[in-house]
Amino acid sequence: VGMTSSLTDIDKILTENDRRNEVMYASFNPITGEGSIGERVKVSISDFVMPVQWLPDEMMSIPFVSKLVKAGSIDRFLSDVLHVEPNDTDHDKVSEKFIRLRYRHDFAFWAATLVWIHNKDAGSDVLFRLRYPQRILVSRFEEKRKAGLPIRLILLKARQWGGSTTTQLYMAWLQFFHKRGLNSLIIAHQGTASDEIKDMFDTMIKEYPIELLYDMGASYDRNAPKMVGVGKSGSTSRVPQRNCKIKIGTAERPDGCRGGAYSLVHLSEVGIWKKTDGKSPEDIVRSACSGILLRPLTMIVMESTANGTGNFFHTEYSAAVDPNTPSQFEALFIAWFQIEQYSLPFESGEELRDFAKWLYDNRENDNVLSSRQE
Repeated sequence: VGMTSSLTDIDKILTENDRRNEVMYASFNPITGEGSIGERVKVSISDFVMPVQWLPDEMMSIPFVSKLVKAGSIDRFLSDVLHVEPNDTDHDKVSEKFIRLRYRHDFAFWAATLVWIHNKDAGSDVLFRLRYPQRILVSRFEEKRKAGLPIRLILLKARQWGGSTTTQLYMAWLQFFHKRGLNSLIIAHQGTASDEIKDMFDTMIKEYPIELLYDMGASYDRNAPKMVGVGKSGSTSRVPQRNCKIKIGTAERPDGCRGGAYSLVHLSEVGIWKKTDGKSPEDIVRSACSGILLRPLTMIVMESTANGTGNFFHTEYSAAVDPNTPSQFEALFIAWFQIEQYSLPFESGEELRDFAKWLYDNRENDNVLSSRQE
């Protein structure tokens, strides 16, 4: 009986492992939209550059999109809906309007087609294709945005999967495509981290098409700067076409994070922020976030890797997790086993089963069996 029970439990471990891998490695194509974030609708526009796409379902409530999809082609949309003879100029205008709408409603598509970042594996810069844990994070952001709610999230994370980059680029997407005049503040734990953030934005904006910073059809100077410095400190940059600022500060110099009207705040590695003369992590967070109104398209994200108990970040995360404790934040935990690069294949099915047996035999000393991937 004991042997049968043991085998049954090992099979459960293997089944759970298969389930997690199926979710993590499910088909994901941010260009076509297949398997991408949120509810999707498969559509066909025969003469568009990408004839078959999976659009975010919210796009189908836009009259222009629903009529175009119903027509089935741009030329038929021109003739049957706009009542004009199909021609190249109007065809291109319809295509541009449609793709701009998809950029506005599909962060993963925008990132994978327009946003260049440094390649962590060395080599040339690459377009930003969301990995599995990054999609989990963006899906939480999108749930709030689509519901017209402010984004308030505290993230406890494993290391080196791009959570900070994803948060910062999501804020840039809101600035570029959703509302003019949204100012962002990013506070890193120290100067080296802030330099890396600045370099990321410089890389992204250098390759970003300037015409997409303007409304469709607006006149513009192709050689105009897309990002300019503000003041002498070098910590604040402005995107003039969107009338928005991006300020990067550090917890080491908290006075530099004061001032300005911010709608989007990212507080990075809060768990390892050190107290300075008369300044605690609580003081820095309060100073950075006190002026942000509880409105749609506002965002406060506090994140960190774990760094002990009893500190400010641990207290805030614990409050967000506890349903009986009031907190403005929603909690999210990204575990190491949700990150693709932290897994390796077994040499054989026998080796996999032996490891599952080891997990079962050591279950009292390991919490793997009780954790589930959401």
